[in-house]
Amino acid sequence: MLERRVPNVADAEAAIGLNGALEAHVALGGGLVAVRAFIRVAGADWHAAGGQGPPRYMPVERVLQAFDPRGGGTLEPVQGQDDAWFASYGCSAAGTDLCLLLVFEGVAPGALQDRLSLIEARIGWVLAAALDDASRNQQVQGLGLDVGTALLSEAAQARTFGRLANQWIARLETALKPDLVGVCRIRAGYPTLIALSGGGVPKRRSAERAALENLADHAQAKRTASLLDGGALPMQADAAEDEYDALDMLGCERALLLPVYPRTDCAAVVLVLWRERRRDQPDLRTGEAMADLLGRAMLVQLRAHPAPLRRMWNWVVGLFVVLFGRRGLKLKLMLAVLSAVVLIAAFVPTRHAPAFDARLEARDRAIVSAPFEGFLAEAPAQLGDRISPDGLVLALYDNDLRLQLAERDVERDRLDAEAQAAQARRETARVRALEAQRAQVAIEAELLAQKISAARVLAEDTVVVVGGDAWRRVGDRVRLGEPLVELAVPGSLAVRAFVDEGWVADLPEAAPATLLLAAYPDSPVALRLERITAHAEIRDGVNAFTAWLTLDAELPDGSLDGMRGIVRIDAGPTTVLGAYGRGLFRWVRATLWRWS
Repeated sequence: MLERRVPNVADAEAAIGLNGALEAHVALGGGLVAVRAFIRVAGADWHAAGGQGPPRYMPVERVLQAFDPRGGGTLEPVQGQDDAWFASYGCSAAGTDLCLLLVFEGVAPGALQDRLSLIEARIGWVLAAALDDASRNQQVQGLGLDVGTALLSEAAQARTFGRLANQWIARLETALKPDLVGVCRIRAGYPTLIALSGGGVPKRRSAERAALENLADHAQAKRTASLLDGGALPMQADAAEDEYDALDMLGCERALLLPVYPRTDCAAVVLVLWRERRRDQPDLRTGEAMADLLGRAMLVQLRAHPAPLRRMWNWVVGLFVVLFGRRGLKLKLMLAVLSAVVLIAAFVPTRHAPAFDARLEARDRAIVSAPFEGFLAEAPAQLGDRISPDGLVLALYDNDLRLQLAERDVERDRLDAEAQAAQARRETARVRALEAQRAQVAIEAELLAQKISAARVLAEDTVVVVGGDAWRRVGDRVRLGEPLVELAVPGSLAVRAFVDEGWVADLPEAAPATLLLAAYPDSPVALRLERITAHAEIRDGVNAFTAWLTLDAELPDGSLDGMRGIVRIDAGPTTVLGAYGRGLFRWVRATLWRWS
């Protein structure tokens, strides 16, 4: 580990400003072992401006609180030291106050008086250097404020923190002219270097990157801006030794550490480093102002481009504010009204009648199939048509059959004539053969006659066509047994409902119900639950069972098989809260049972 530098002006490469004046006019030696200079501009807070030697025996706070620019100087012995003296001297000019603290050791009272007189004679040079430093610091501070204004205006354009960090680096390089600027992101309390002046961040671990992250770690621990000076008095009295080791590792003489606080936690640290000390470098107050501006810029960027979860939360909060106001008075009033409504609903009786999909279906159905293979000749009735008794349902072409039947009649007459002739000739064998042929022809003729009679299908009673497509297939060839028309008795219409699985156990037997057809919305029909079958099917993602309901009243004129509607089945007495909260209560009970 590198040895920490002793904060002494003599060790600096170039003594400038107030430190240079102290070295030239209030140099150590002749019994003077330590000197510290504090300045205050326009009544602001005191800050350390320079010094030499180790800070021993100095009651800094007491002297600065009792500072009087017209009081001159003070001298007092150091407690516990026989030959040690502590002296202070204060003066003021052009709104700038200067206070010097000095420690002497091993000096006789006579020699001490001469030494103090000499210092007092040269204090004007130190005050002039302090005024010059104050003027330059005000210029740098004003420049820093200009940079902060630009950072605030540009922050909303940065979509990511990496782009925001590059904006910071570009502005700080222009304003402060440092040799190196780095930005570390703080996540879970650990700093990570994400941006560096000159572009490019080392992906692998290196001594330089570790040094920058070490400085950032110390900066977030201090929670305020800090100024490290490797060749003079450190601006922070509690600076750790490894901070100066990191400064030496980077080859820099001075560093301004700016922790950024957009809210309550440190989110980033900006490191501004110089290889040499110059008079145009910012002081600690300027650094604190810039750190505050950087925090505001980061807050602007976070609000302009929040994370997805933050955007969702902002939307929810904004909606809440629009609906209920910032204090939630409307919400409280709404909750009170809602509680009253729920309480009343828990005691108001009602009857629950859940609604289910339903349709009309004819329960007495008959399917007319093709009696034989042939061509369809007639099918006058279409879907929904009524067919009166003995009315034609359909007919097949029978011309070929009639021609074949005529041929069989001719053949039978011929065989009869031959049989009579053979019998007259007493040809017994011939007679028997002809009789067998005649019997076969008679059977064929009977079959043809049956086909001819089956070619026309007539309605026995009044029926309604509820299925099939025979009227579209007139002239087409049909096969034996092929379904052609579906018929139903008009008085056999019933209601088929699809009951959700969750209601099967809660519907009582013979429960009254009401049907409302989509075709007749102004004509409700009274029903009664007959039974719930074991046939189930998936409808709209819900397991539904078929239920049949019988009619207690006449259907509207023109009601047809297949018409759809809604049926409401009376599930018995309940309360308003029980009726409308049934689904929620069932879900809660099922969830608790699952977890138990």
